[in-house]
Order: sequence, then C-alpha cells, then structure tokens
Amino acid sequence: MKKILTLILFLVSCYSYGQQDSINQEYPDTGKTHKVIDMPQFPGGEAGVLQFLKENIKYPDDAKWNEIEGTVRISFYVDTLGNISDIKVLKSIYPSLDSEAVKAVRMMPQWKPGTINGKKARTLYTLPVGFSLRDGTTTDFLEGVNYFKDGKYEKAIKYFTKSIKADKKLLDSYHNRGLCYHQMGNDEEACKDWNEAKKYGDKKIDAALEKYCK
Repeated sequence: MKKILTLILFLVSCYSYGQQDSINQEYPDTGKTHKVIDMPQFPGGEAGVLQFLKENIKYPDDAKWNEIEGTVRISFYVDTLGNISDIKVLKSIYPSLDSEAVKAVRMMPQWKPGTINGKKARTLYTLPVGFSLRDGTTTDFLEGVNYFKDGKYEKAIKYFTKSIKADKKLLDSYHNRGLCYHQMGNDEEACKDWNEAKKYGDKKIDAALEKYCK
C-alpha cells in the first residue's frame, strides 16, 4: 500500500488505547531487573481491553460539567498468577478521572502473565486510559483500525460507520472507511468518503483523490 493510502492511527480520544512501553520484571529477593520477553496479555488482547473499559468506565459528571478531557496513565504489576496489584497513577489529569481509571483497572479479570525465557514473571505494566466527551466514538474508530489491520474490511467499515454516526465530522473515519472500500475494489464509495474527509479538513487525502477519483 502506498503512502497516500496509509491508515490513520489518530488516537484522539477513547476509553483506552492499548498497551505499550518497555516493561521490566523484578526479582524482589535480589533487586535485579531483567527485560521481559513476553508481555502480559489481557483476555482477548487489545480489543478485549477496549471492550472491557468501554463497558466498565463511566465518565464522571463533575468532569463532564467542567469539560475535562485527557489521558490518565496507570501502572500496575501482573503477578505470575495473572493478578493485578500495586496500581498507581503515573500521569494525572483530574481527580475523578484518575479514580475512574484506577477503579476500572481494579475490576479487571486475571491476565495471562508475562514470561522471561519461558518462565512466568511478575511484570510491571503501563496502560493509558483516555477520556473524551465524545463518549465511545473513538472506541469504535479503534475497533475499525484493528479490523482493518487484520484485513477484515467489511467489519472495519461497520465500526468506522458507527463512529461517523456519532460524530459526522470525524474525518479520520471517513478517510479509513474509504481505504476499506478501496481495498475491496469499490473506488466509487471510497471517493465519496475521501471527499467527505477533505471537506472536514483532511489534508492527507489529496493524492488519493487525484489518483483514484478523477
């Protein structure tokens, strides 16, 4: 796929947007730290994390009234049984949002433990939890991104469409839904979406419009 058809991964706002960072495993008896080869995994992977947080996070009313948005960064340990402990807020944005993110992490089921050289290890993990007054719009967007990356274009279109219905000016969803149609050989629908994306300020789509939508 050429550069002009690069999938947008614009993570503006959502209940959570994935797992990341270089994580270390600690041995309490020696104090030594070693790199973990295999990271802990939430049941269902990244999509499972997104769905869990979508179902279990409620946007606090005081944050809504004060129009507070942003990303809370949480750290915690996943032990060798998959249990979570030592939950901390690494990056705070607002007290009630911090508390809501911590509460959701406390509610999580057991994870698949991380391993080092095939052996289960107590692992430090960080998770950014985003809050946006657009509610679940970007959660649907990210579901679309995941299906796009898996080549499941029809399912990706379904989620990009849901995010567009929630916010008709979400140009990234038009852009990416157009990519799905293009991959499926339907440039007529792709061009409709790309023109919508351009209308709402997408400056990355001009080359695709020029090449495929004359």
